[in-house]
Amino acid sequence: MRLFIRSLFILFISISSTCAIGQVVINEIMASNTTIVKDNAGEYDDWIELYNTSNSAFDLSGYYLTDSSGDLKKWKIKKGTIIPAKGYVIFWADEDSSQGNTNHVNFKLSSLGEMVLLVDSNKNIIDQITYGAQVTDKSYARYPNGTGPFSIRTSTHNYSNGGEVVSIENTQELPITIHPNPTSRKLYLNESESLNNAAYKILDLSGKTIKIGLYNGDIDITDISLGAILFRDKQNS
Repeated sequence: MRLFIRSLFILFISISSTCAIGQVVINEIMASNTTIVKDNAGEYDDWIELYNTSNSAFDLSGYYLTDSSGDLKKWKIKKGTIIPAKGYVIFWADEDSSQGNTNHVNFKLSSLGEMVLLVDSNKNIIDQITYGAQVTDKSYARYPNGTGPFSIRTSTHNYSNGGEVVSIENTQELPITIHPNPTSRKLYLNESESLNNAAYKILDLSGKTIKIGLYNGDIDITDISLGAILFRDKQNS
């Protein structure tokens, strides 16, 4: 564990691809849909599937979907959006709300890789995934359904995940060191080449996520209030 002096409060940084599993999770996405499933307008658009892991219905009214850690309230889920127990809901990521369906979000998914976040009304991140380059007409899905790690698979749109595995994410954890110490602008990790495009998140002591992103050579902390930063990697925690 390494201390970065800035003086007021303490943060933890960790490298991961998803948040802890909650009642409602991001269960499957497709970022390059050309022949698999059409939306209500007959178009092959990107989509995001949420799954309710619990035995009771869940009201998503006032929650948000976003592809940007800097805009956690990018698209508000409409009032009255209910996921049944052990059920699914699909959101079309086509940046086209004019099609008349309330489940068309105001952003698209990049087939080259990015992030998707589910956020509650208080800007708490309920679930988030970060993915790399995708395969056309294949989905990126949890297996086992609702709880497992993500891999590129044959699509199971609005249904329990299974199907053929196309590729599996490398989830090997790496020993991480961080520098310089002290700093007030940017942090750098060792193994930088291996960690490129890895997801990171910064938590406060209550466990609330206050910053996430993709590591591409440095972590900019100029937007974090003054304080002492503690870095803790999973292998050394």
